[in-house]
Amino acid sequence: MRVVPDLTGILGLLSEREQQVIRMRLGIGHRRCTFTVIGRHFSFNRSRAWYVYWNGINKLYDPDFIGRQRREWDAQRIRDEFKDWA
Repeated sequence: MRVVPDLTGILGLLSEREQQVIRMRLGIGHRRCTFTVIGRHFSFNRSRAWYVYWNGINKLYDPDFIGRQRREWDAQRIRDEFKDWA
């Protein structure tokens, strides 16, 4: 099953900090952590850890955010394909 590779690609849409917080919270490549532990890891409080987590999750549910990222990928792919033609 391709759940982990697909999830890795999806998380790649987020900032590095959001990716790490979500991975730690959900136990992806890490042991599942509480927001308190995540906050200590990043040197901020658990409320900030929760906010970073929730902000990242909300981005993944936002169709406008996903659509913008997909358009950017498509544009980059087209530029890469045709850069030698110019």
